[in-house]
Amino acid sequence: GCGAHLTALRRLWVEPFRDPHMFRLDELAAWREQNDGDAFAKALLPIEAGLAGWPVLQLDEGSVAAVAHGRALHTTDPPGRYRAHAPSGRLLAIGEVDRAGIFRVRRGFVG
Repeated sequence: GCGAHLTALRRLWVEPFRDPHMFRLDELAAWREQNDGDAFAKALLPIEAGLAGWPVLQLDEGSVAAVAHGRALHTTDPPGRYRAHAPSGRLLAIGEVDRAGIFRVRRGFVG
C-alpha cells in the first residue's frame, strides 16, 4: 500500500558469510572443470561454517548410531536448535530439542 516497487535485487552476502567470495552455480561448475577435485574441495567451506551460531549437542558413542539413523534422543540440554557432533567432532545432524528434552533430527549428514 506504499506505492513502491522493486526492479532489481542484488545479494551482497548471506549471513554468516560476509567475507568469503560467493560463487554462482555456473561459476562453480566451470571452476571445477578447470581444477582437480582436491583443489575444488579445499575451496568449499564446511557445513559447520553456516551453523557457527548454533549450539553443539555433544554426543557420546552410544548416541552416535541413534542420531546417524535419525532416531530421537533424550537430553538434558535446553529446548532449541542444535548441531549434533560425534565425539570425534564430526557433524552428524542438525535438529531440535523440545520442551520434554527430546532431540529430534531434522537433517542428517553422511560422511
